[in-house]
This record gives sequence, structure tokens and C-alpha cells, in this order.
Amino acid sequence: FLKSCSTHQRQYGMMASSSKHLIALFQGEARLGDVAHNLGRMKEQIRRASAAGAELIIFPELFLTGYQLGPQAMMGVAEERNGPSFQELAAAAREANIAVIYGYPEVDRSAGSEDLVYYNSAQLIDRDGKSLANYHKVHLWIDKYKYEAVFTPGKEFAEVVECCGVKIGLLICYDIEFPEAARVLALRGAQLIAVPTASSFEFEYRNITTRIVPARAMENRIHVAYVNHTGGNLCGTSVCCNRAGDYSLLAGAEEMLLLAPINLESSVFSYLKDRRLELYKELAV
Repeated sequence: FLKSCSTHQRQYGMMASSSKHLIALFQGEARLGDVAHNLGRMKEQIRRASAAGAELIIFPELFLTGYQLGPQAMMGVAEERNGPSFQELAAAAREANIAVIYGYPEVDRSAGSEDLVYYNSAQLIDRDGKSLANYHKVHLWIDKYKYEAVFTPGKEFAEVVECCGVKIGLLICYDIEFPEAARVLALRGAQLIAVPTASSFEFEYRNITTRIVPARAMENRIHVAYVNHTGGNLCGTSVCCNRAGDYSLLAGAEEMLLLAPINLESSVFSYLKDRRLELYKELAV
């Protein structure tokens, strides 16, 4: 099922003619631990998004393997950043002429086989199949289920990179709930922050999509795309907010391929230029 942004554009008073770019968000259910199956689904959605005119498609957090795996199972399916799944997705991106952002469990073997390090990662592949950015989640979500207990937190935010004419920054799920994370990427020039996520009905998820994501977009004058899973207790309702903090896309709970406009026209007002840095010294502590 594919939903265009046009319904939401009418609902929120937006016009399709103002859009300069089109992105796709795949809100769907991953099969836990079944990388081959999930890769097949991802390649299918890559083709569909390209055929619909999108320049970029974003998948949810850890969609390659599914999110709700235990630590041992997650270690068993983790891959290096240039591993076989990356190679397949890079080939699919080239063939469909579309950029791809996907979440996956990464294993870093650089320290040797006795000291493996695992990251909750998101990677951006351009339309030529080249990796432009690979981000390690900085703020891990460790709850009673401990799905992320195997991961090491990232040590820095990924650099903002230009892809398909848009300057893109990456965050993952819980990261967007920290205002400093989005502000760092905005100060680096991001025009779009892509946020693969895995959020459930058990947490105050509605507050994230109705309050936090719109606020991050508005306060930084950037687009924010927040892309969730469906299935089990993962609740969908992915959103994309524009630079005014309005919804350019607001999904339901069902599985769907979603399309949203990205308008890079200059905003008449920016909070960034009016900041009083001399008063914010405590924020660096």
C-alpha cells in the first residue's frame, strides 16, 4: 500500500507545486532475524519508491534484522558496514537510481576477533551505490527488554552530507528526544534529519510524534523524517515535519510506503541567528 503526501498536503494547507524534492518512508514489519527476507522486502520498496518519483527512501531502525531480538541473536546477525547486505542494497540503489537510508546491527572487527564491538547503526547510500554516511546511535534505549544492551554507544554524530541535492543528517530513535542532537546537525547545515526508529505502544510514543518531532523541525528550521516499524507492539504512525513544524506526512498504524515533500526554499525566520551563546555556557557542562 502506497500513500502519497497529497492527502496530507490538502489537510495541512500545503501545495505539491512548492516541493523541490520527494522522499519515501517505508513503514513496515521486519521478520525477526531473517535478513534474507527483510532484504527482499527492502529491495521491493526501493523499486516502488523510485517508480513513484522519490529520490530517497528511509527504512526503520534495525530493519535489516528486526528490532526486538535478544543480545545473542543480534550478535549472530550483525554485519560489517560494507558487508553482504550493504552490497545488495548498494546494487539496488544503483539499479533504481535512488538513495537509501537503512538501520542495521553493525559489528566492528577492527580490534580483532576477541574484542568485537557492536553498534546500532544507520547507513546512507547514494544513487551510485556509494556509502556517504554511517552513524552509530549515540543515545541507546535500555529498557526492561534490553534489546539494545549488546550495543556500544556511538562517540560522535555523523557528518552532514549532501545527497540528491539535500543536506542530510542522521539520528536514530531516542536521539531525536535530545534537543542538542538535532541542533548539532542543524548547525552543521542539515536541511533534513532522517530518524529511523522502533517505537512501541508501551512508551509515551504519541508525545514524540505530536510534540517532539514537530518542535525539533520548527526550532531548527529543518525537515525531520521519523520512520517507525509496524507489527507486534511497534506502532507505526511515522511522521515527516517541515521547517515550520507542520506535518507534511502523518501515517496511521498500518504498513505502507509513504511519500513526503522536501521544500528547501529559504525560511524568513531562523532561531539560529538570534541565539545568545554567551548565556548558554551551562549547556556545555
